Amino acid sequence: MVEKVEKQALATAMERILKRVEPQWLKEIRIQAWQRANQLELPRVDKIAYKDWPQFITSKTIIKQQKDIDAQQQIEYQLSNYADHYSKKLAKSMQEKGLKTYTFKEAIQLVPQILKDQLIKMLKQANTKTEAYQIALMTSGWLIKVPDNVEIDEVLTILTDQASDQQTDYCNQTIVILGKNSKLKIMHEIASTPQSASSTHIGVNITLHANAQLQYIGLDQLASNFGYLKRTAHLATASQLNWQLVDLSKGNLISECTSHLIGAGSESKINVISITSQQQQHGFNTKLLNYGHHSKGEINQRGVLLDASKLVFNGIGKIYHGAHGTYANQENRLMMLSSHASGDANPILLIEENDVVAGHAASVGQIDKQQLYYLMSRGLSKAMAQKLVVTGFLSKTIDSSIDQALAQRILGKIEEKLVNG
Repeated sequence: MVEKVEKQALATAMERILKRVEPQWLKEIRIQAWQRANQLELPRVDKIAYKDWPQFITSKTIIKQQKDIDAQQQIEYQLSNYADHYSKKLAKSMQEKGLKTYTFKEAIQLVPQILKDQLIKMLKQANTKTEAYQIALMTSGWLIKVPDNVEIDEVLTILTDQASDQQTDYCNQTIVILGKNSKLKIMHEIASTPQSASSTHIGVNITLHANAQLQYIGLDQLASNFGYLKRTAHLATASQLNWQLVDLSKGNLISECTSHLIGAGSESKINVISITSQQQQHGFNTKLLNYGHHSKGEINQRGVLLDASKLVFNGIGKIYHGAHGTYANQENRLMMLSSHASGDANPILLIEENDVVAGHAASVGQIDKQQLYYLMSRGLSKAMAQKLVVTGFLSKTIDSSIDQALAQRILGKIEEKLVNG
């Protein structure tokens, strides 16, 4: 029944989108993506039986939330996307150095060839039904471009918020392109209002040219609706990408993050923090694919489970033939704070080359009772001692290169989730 309803909802959404005033090339890409989606399967997420979840059901109730837009004005952001409402606030130095930011509608009008090339590339690389649907049904997002030889010192903050009055599934894409020898830091906050009933589909697609460096911090705080987050990056020679992903969502979630280390000497770290509570189910597919020789990849995932929630970390590392001199390592660790919770940490290494260094570690366990006893013997309550142990466990996954103020903000959000669930 759910599948039948979703097919109807998707068909209705596609029909409505094709009536939009858009160039013919974009309509053709949408149609190709739609046709491709109908030939593909949903993403495989081991140990999470999510295929019966209502992933494409649209909201039938419209709840106006204008106050949410007003509240966002208090946040120090540079780019904001609340449904179809956009706001820009770039630092003067960013503009002077040539940083370009386009809304989805602006990109269609001002840089159509760049957008077209990116969407065609994304469509060719889409290998799951959900990825293809995201391209067919996308209605909002950003295109961000840093020119060659430009280093942006300030953090570019992006706020992506799904409105509760959005009747269709929210398909948003952020496309980031860094030129040769360029550098950028991004803080990307993804949220949905508590009343939001539609599912949320977010895509992030990153291209790093030779010697480019990007630090991407993702703070995910979706409400009780279903969320699918797909983050993908392609790295050229000697480029570097550090992902810092913090998942504090309240609904069921599928999150995929993949770094394609194509160029020689390219490097990527993927740090993931997740806290689940109540009846939540979260599944993560985190992948590092080493194609270039002497490339380097690290995965570090840590999660905490409360109540009757379920959390699964699937860490996948693959070293392709010819990627000699590669280093690949991953850790997937879970801490259970409830006997009713369920967790899995699944490291996978696939190696096609001999001259490499690769390893993995995984653990699923309860909170360290000796640490609790020590802290409580110093006068702390059990609740406070437990919070300190858990915060210490998760903080080891916060990249040391992150700005101190941002790191403290992340820790503050983590503590809120631990207290409020």
